[in-house]
Amino acid sequence: MAYFRARGSDFCLKIEVFSCDLWDGFLATAKAVFPNAAIVADRFHVFKLLTHVLDKERKKLRHEFKNDDNYKAIKWLLFKPWESLNDKQKRTLLRAFRKAKMLQQLYFTKNELRNIFESDYSKQQARKIVEQWILQAKSLKHNLLDSFINTLERHFESILYFFTHRVSNGIVEGVNNVIKAIKRNGFGFRNFDNFKLKIQCQFL
Repeated sequence: MAYFRARGSDFCLKIEVFSCDLWDGFLATAKAVFPNAAIVADRFHVFKLLTHVLDKERKKLRHEFKNDDNYKAIKWLLFKPWESLNDKQKRTLLRAFRKAKMLQQLYFTKNELRNIFESDYSKQQARKIVEQWILQAKSLKHNLLDSFINTLERHFESILYFFTHRVSNGIVEGVNNVIKAIKRNGFGFRNFDNFKLKIQCQFL
């Protein structure tokens, strides 16, 4: 807050859109220093939480059925949309789904929400459709999915603002990943100025 306020009230008042993940610290900061901004929940972080639900279900199956090969090597397939899978990958998932109906329901429930966000719905249209999705998702009575839904409902307006502004943290996340790679490849930096120069050279 101190950093942004130091930029002056004129700067803060000009900010129209602020995109961030669902961490309360970011949301509270945005509301406090950017009074005119629409706060947009980053869609990729939203889906990261939903993907976590799928992965937990997969891990549970791997633990319960350790000798069942159907649940091996499907983690990354579960993260991909159905349309992006080739025929072999689809068959692999379908074999797992035959014995794990809840995993199947969670996977296609996630894909339904993704398809909503890939659409060109207005905020008003999206509100009704996402509310319908929530009702269907609650009918699965899955504890981890219910926890995700609670998060979705708690930040509903910020999530819906995506359909108005269509912004995300994609560029920032890309920059962060490059910085992490530089730090990892350098095995750390004792001098911050050298670290800073290395980062700046990467983006010249």
